[in-house]
Amino acid sequence: MVSDLTLTLYEIPETQDGVVHLDMADMHVLGVSAGDLVCVEGARRVHLLVMPAFMGDRNQRLARVSPLTVSNLGSYSGQKARLLPERVKLPLAERVTVQAVDDLDQSHLIARHSQLAGYCLKRAVAVDDEIRVPTLGAYPLKVKVIGVTPAGGAQIGHATEFSVVGSPDERTGEKGLPAIGGVREAYLTCQKLVKARFSKSFSYAARSALLTGPEGCGKATMVARLAKECGATLHVIDGYRLLNVWMAQGISGLETELSDLDRRGSGILLLDHLEALVQVGNSEALAASTHALIEQLCAVLDELPTRPNVFVFGVIAGEGAALGRLAARFDFRLCVDAPNRWGRSELLHIATNGLTLDTDVDLGELAAITSGMTARDLFALTSAASYFAASPKVRAQDFMMAFRNQTPSAHSEILCDIPLTYWDEVAGLDDIKQVLLETLTWSLFDRDKFLTAGVKPPRSILLSGGQGTGKTSVVRALTTNIPMNYIEIACPAMMAKYQNDKASFLTETFALARRKAPCLVFFDDIDALFETLSTDSDTAPHQHPLVAQLVAELDALPLMAGVVVVAATNRPDRLTQDILRPGRFDFAMTLPMPDNAARKKVLQIHARKLPLSSDIDFDRLAGNTQGMSSAELANLCNRV
Repeated sequence: MVSDLTLTLYEIPETQDGVVHLDMADMHVLGVSAGDLVCVEGARRVHLLVMPAFMGDRNQRLARVSPLTVSNLGSYSGQKARLLPERVKLPLAERVTVQAVDDLDQSHLIARHSQLAGYCLKRAVAVDDEIRVPTLGAYPLKVKVIGVTPAGGAQIGHATEFSVVGSPDERTGEKGLPAIGGVREAYLTCQKLVKARFSKSFSYAARSALLTGPEGCGKATMVARLAKECGATLHVIDGYRLLNVWMAQGISGLETELSDLDRRGSGILLLDHLEALVQVGNSEALAASTHALIEQLCAVLDELPTRPNVFVFGVIAGEGAALGRLAARFDFRLCVDAPNRWGRSELLHIATNGLTLDTDVDLGELAAITSGMTARDLFALTSAASYFAASPKVRAQDFMMAFRNQTPSAHSEILCDIPLTYWDEVAGLDDIKQVLLETLTWSLFDRDKFLTAGVKPPRSILLSGGQGTGKTSVVRALTTNIPMNYIEIACPAMMAKYQNDKASFLTETFALARRKAPCLVFFDDIDALFETLSTDSDTAPHQHPLVAQLVAELDALPLMAGVVVVAATNRPDRLTQDILRPGRFDFAMTLPMPDNAARKKVLQIHARKLPLSSDIDFDRLAGNTQGMSSAELANLCNRV
């Protein structure tokens, strides 16, 4: 006989949203099993997926849920909740309408709305529920459900469509704030710094911050928006104007500006284009004057403790290290990198808001091919596409015409992006994919469990196999599926491009990976490093600075939370024992040539958009292509 239960709610962050962990005895009383939906009553009624209790919770009369689930119940941890008997059968949701808190989250949500069903698969939702969307950053994104079709509770499936109500421009227009995109993480960090500075409850807070990164990423626009949102007075001093005007006035002019800002209440001083000081300082004739100006700026920053109502932002295109002593005077340093695919999609939605787009324009696909483009590049691309348009509607070919003439500003930088390759595009390799997915997911998101058990979480994997077996594709699909940031290093290209600075390139790569965690660093054709060194250098490969730096970075991986390394090679015999010894790569897997079933699936994937005759027999084709790799099968379909 089933009956209802009253259990104590306890929240733990490790629990998935929309899930309740119950003891097997409690499941039996309720008449449910793992994977069923059960109705839980707090101040609100919520349907949750049942999962087995954790080892320490057995026979404790507890219901373990996530903090967000407790919030959806309208309860708090330690409070009693009533669980209704028997499993609940909800219809599949056809459409779920959500709304973000502000325009920043709204832009991010619009750029990723097509992926939301995958994140919330099998979860039950109802109006007024909150959903958390993974953002690859320190600041969670929560959205509110404002509509579900069919009405009432429903369960999310693969076919569920998500729609976002409103647009970012409507939200920014209400407050008069400039729209920004691709810098959500950096903006929220700056917002936190400024609010802490102007709040009286903080005994110590940062007084200044240096923003670095490629030119055109929106650093100055971000500061302007922040000042308006905080109600602070903004004063901008351009680096080039500083050289022409402020050098004549000396430090007294800067002190006057700071005093005025301090008297007005909360004020933000923006020192823009500080790279001008570096460029002019390289001239022997102006080096002394530039050095004197930098000393004056250092003195101004040193006086900030006496001006509690002022926050100073410095902006430089490039690395802040070029500023020397001045960079060290800033309390906080933040790198605003070129936007990833999600960020570019945000910016394209903002840039095209006033345009009429044809139905063949897919901003998601456009974001995928514009890697390395900054906010300025994407706005210029959109403007150029509108100029090329021969009709009131901007077509996909207009964007392609504009794209040919647009050079990415961050093209020469180390790019950290999110690939666009899905699991169903990688045929076969099911065992390899499962091992990779479980290993890296556990390593990145369950690191504390490994450490508690006294086990080092796996951080590095070496993939080997013949050419065209899908090593690169499976790694790209892995990072898309998790999801996580992705840095791909083509080792042959790196050896050719960075002739004398390869070791520092590796250092910068891992520094970017640490900054962008969770991040996967992929070394494609890693054997090229050792082949070139063994033939072109008098130094033994294991003694070469490049190999020494790579070994050092691999040894430091356990200290880099959120960073994993995958390397691929066609020639594992070329790798030295320094790299292959236990501890450098935690796993080594060999990808086989596709078997008959895998070849059939590869052919079906690459032929799915082809106008095929009804007499095409994929089983026969798979049998006749024995010995061909996945890449060769893809090329066969392209040649048809």
